[in-house]
Amino acid sequence: MPALSFVRKTLLVCALALPFASFAEAPESALARCLTEKGATLYVADWCPYCNRLLDDFGPSATQLRITHCFDDRSDAAACEKFNLPGVPIFLMPDPENPKKMVRLVGYASMRSIAEWSGCEDRE
Repeated sequence: MPALSFVRKTLLVCALALPFASFAEAPESALARCLTEKGATLYVADWCPYCNRLLDDFGPSATQLRITHCFDDRSDAAACEKFNLPGVPIFLMPDPENPKKMVRLVGYASMRSIAEWSGCEDRE
């Protein structure tokens, strides 16, 4: 029975500690949240394999991103034409030094590249 006592004590300690455990935010979630806070929009198309790969990289956190569709059935033509987009995927974000200007990240990029481009490195 000593083994059973050890198991009970271990379970009790784990159960008591669980409410105090800190669960870190997933890097993709922190990056998606930061991009949204900075006003970034990701332009995509359903048929675009690089867009789909980028969204897959964000995983469930992709729902936190501001996403606009271009060049597909769900296209927001006015938004896409406003910025004269050369293709997708592309991130647009207000320039931190001149908010009236937009900065672009064109094409597929890694999470690290997106974090560096956006200034969200510390959250990725």
